[in-house]
Amino acid sequence: MQKQNNIQCKNFRIENSHIPGKDVSQYWPNDEHSSKQFFCIQTMTQAGPDTGLVSPQNCLEQRKCFEKK
Repeated sequence: MQKQNNIQCKNFRIENSHIPGKDVSQYWPNDEHSSKQFFCIQTMTQAGPDTGLVSPQNCLEQRKCFEKK
């Protein structure tokens, strides 16, 4: 598995990150989240605006749709 970057897109979310009082946006999900659903808040789907898949390994600075926090 590729080493995960600490810099994440501000639009990246996991399925439970919208629950009040539960801030999971401070870190990249690790292996314990491997069964979670990832989504982009720009598209509200599992694909970003560039049609690429949303995941901790894919939502990196190299993508055109990446927005730094």
